[in-house]
Amino acid sequence: MKTILSVWKEQILLQQEQPDSGEEKLQKQAKMQRELEEILPRDEATLLSLYRMGARFNLLEEPHKRAASKLFIIVLVSQLIISQIPTLLGYPFGDNTMLFYGLNLPFLILLFLALYLVKERKYLVGYLSFLGILALLMNLQFSMTGTEEAQTKILALIHLPLLLVVSLALPTQKGSLQERMSRHIRLTGEVLLLTFLLACAVFVVTMLTFVLFEAVGVNVEDRLAPFVVTGILALLPLSARYLLQYRRGQIASLTRLLATIFLPVITVVMISFLGALVIGRLPITEDRNLLLVIDILLALVLMMILYATDLLESEQTTPFYRIVLITAALAAIGIDVFALIAIGGRFLQYGLSPNRLAVLAENLLLLANLGSLAVTLLRRRSFIRIQSIFMVIYALWFLIVVLLFGPLFGYM
Repeated sequence: MKTILSVWKEQILLQQEQPDSGEEKLQKQAKMQRELEEILPRDEATLLSLYRMGARFNLLEEPHKRAASKLFIIVLVSQLIISQIPTLLGYPFGDNTMLFYGLNLPFLILLFLALYLVKERKYLVGYLSFLGILALLMNLQFSMTGTEEAQTKILALIHLPLLLVVSLALPTQKGSLQERMSRHIRLTGEVLLLTFLLACAVFVVTMLTFVLFEAVGVNVEDRLAPFVVTGILALLPLSARYLLQYRRGQIASLTRLLATIFLPVITVVMISFLGALVIGRLPITEDRNLLLVIDILLALVLMMILYATDLLESEQTTPFYRIVLITAALAAIGIDVFALIAIGGRFLQYGLSPNRLAVLAENLLLLANLGSLAVTLLRRRSFIRIQSIFMVIYALWFLIVVLLFGPLFGYM
């Protein structure tokens, strides 16, 4: 505070053509400060008196924030350059290379997220070692003989990003397992929502670019689309994480608004679909794609419920919000029960397969998780402890699917 006051005094004396005028201003400020000190703390009185005398203050950017911005730009540019190396080497994104990119892009995204987020060297080295070993094992498995559309390979591509997202909680968060998972769940929910918004913006800009160039007879889709998928879209999680870190006030309010809007809408959709299943007796057993869509819907609903429940506990929102959460959880449980019945029917009819085993196990996990959430919400208890256990179980299961399903089922 003394530094601020002395700087202001120097500026006043330098700006005045007549020294007497500057001294009068200083005396007036001192008198005003003494009067304000009768009702305010000394530092606040000093700042307010300076403000009333015409002084204006600019908050200085913290050095660590400037350093983080530089680190973000370096990491962002590095990821973009590395993501285009396969294309420069004659291995562009396309139908023949989709499996390669689907396997390695998640590792690339998590690698640079870790480089940006992990502050402690030992945690960073440990996590990068984990990523390197897992990437090596996965690429070795995928290079083995077998059809490109092998069920186990498709399952690995689906479960690998989920495993990596859960694993990122360990090196980037501090405290007990419960505290790490609590912060990670909330942050992951915000990152996913913001990444979705950024992806929509990229999609709109890309479509407009295609239309504009096609209008003048230039086809840029073949070259631009692969770059957008492998380069731009892959940067969105890192960009979302940066925005949440240093623009949290504005961005977090937007993600809360989206969660508040989306959850009731999805709840109505689930209730309507559940009613159609009960009344219309839809034959979901025969439709494998429908079962896959149901599983994706349940996973998204679970993630949204977890994020919204964390908001409920931390911000004490309205009782109506709790009712919506409980209704969403119960509707998801109802749909999950129908999915389990359908999967059981497929087991009896067609026997064991990697897809059916993975879907059965995950629906059982989702049922147990949603049921525990509904109970904790009804009893008004904290969900963090039980959810941290489920996150560990999910991670172990994802690891089994990614690493062991191939050897166990012989690349069916």
